[in-house]
Amino acid sequence: MTSSPPPGGSPPSPPADPPSAPPTPSLPASSQLPPNQPPRPFVPSGGPLGGPPPTGNSSFHMQGGPSTMSTVSAGLGIGGVALCFVGCCCGLLVIVGVPMGIAGAALGYLEREKVKRGEIDPSSETWAMVGMATGVIAFGFGVLYFIAMVIGAGSGMFDQLKKSMNMP
Repeated sequence: MTSSPPPGGSPPSPPADPPSAPPTPSLPASSQLPPNQPPRPFVPSGGPLGGPPPTGNSSFHMQGGPSTMSTVSAGLGIGGVALCFVGCCCGLLVIVGVPMGIAGAALGYLEREKVKRGEIDPSSETWAMVGMATGVIAFGFGVLYFIAMVIGAGSGMFDQLKKSMNMP
């Protein structure tokens, strides 16, 4: 048998909905999107990959890799060695190679000191050492070249060379 409404009354109301999840808090008006707009992309906050930001004296964590000056010191040192080595044939290149070597050694030393103080990435130390070593080698080649020229000029080597080539 079906239940019929009581005479002169209204039909019974449907059962109440089960309790739903609590309402979500509304976003502030400044962060709500206008209608028909795509959602904003997620931008992590903090350190790399959304982790906590670095603490202490760690500015090099954000840079990554060796410093530019340590790489420049290695380039100057290696270039100085190359120019001094080739300078055996053309003495003018030694004039350029020796200052390059000195600059490479000096920059390498300064960058190594920065690594020791923790101001730059520790991976810079290798390049700084390369700059220091090759800079000293370039300077050494230059000194040896100069000594060889002084000894050669003082011993009359050039006079003997002129005679062997039948030059006046």
